[in-house]
Amino acid sequence: MNIFYFSYFSPPLLNVGANRSRRFSEYLAHSGHNVVVFREGRSHRFAYINQATKTNTDTLVDSIVVASWDIDWCWKWPTIIHKQCYRLRHWRSPERDGDIAKRYWLMDLHWGWIVPTLKAAMKKSRTVKPDVIVVSCPPFSSALIGMYLSQWLKVPLVLDFRDAWSQASYFVDNKAFNNEKRILEQADALVVTSAADHDAYLRLYPDKLIRYVPNSYDYILDHVSDNHDAFNHY
Repeated sequence: MNIFYFSYFSPPLLNVGANRSRRFSEYLAHSGHNVVVFREGRSHRFAYINQATKTNTDTLVDSIVVASWDIDWCWKWPTIIHKQCYRLRHWRSPERDGDIAKRYWLMDLHWGWIVPTLKAAMKKSRTVKPDVIVVSCPPFSSALIGMYLSQWLKVPLVLDFRDAWSQASYFVDNKAFNNEKRILEQADALVVTSAADHDAYLRLYPDKLIRYVPNSYDYILDHVSDNHDAFNHY
């Protein structure tokens, strides 16, 4: 089976999202599937320091690096203007910068990855016809990539929510629920990382195939843990 796997955060990054994507793609490859991973390619300070060393993921999957459009100016200026309007009235804006930016643009600040990735995926599909599309979220704007490709290529879509989207306890956003509902209508299955998320989404979408796959231990940061004396043993 050919699998197109989209994960904004992927190795050589070392965060939780990258580790989950690495394990998923390696498991699928070990199971005999042909996995093509699309990842965001801009440099990042939390990347694996030994770039010359190949990981298992590098040898098992076909990794395609896609650089996002530079969209920082698109959300920084609306945010600055929005906050200045409050200051002119001697008020303090009650919203966080990211929330202000989402008012004027899409669901998050990473949407600059969508169009370049769609182009790269369609180009790759000329030589490798995907049988299924998997998208790791957040950023939740990545789910749009999966939704459009699923429609265009007529293949199933599986979403992996590392965090709850509309059901996140730290914000309430009706727009998030509407976007989520629209995309989940296209999705054939949803994977979540907690039993609470599984129950919440099962109540919202009782006819949807929903599975609970928790996170495991993170990749060991050998260059951090083995080369300093921050911890004393008694």
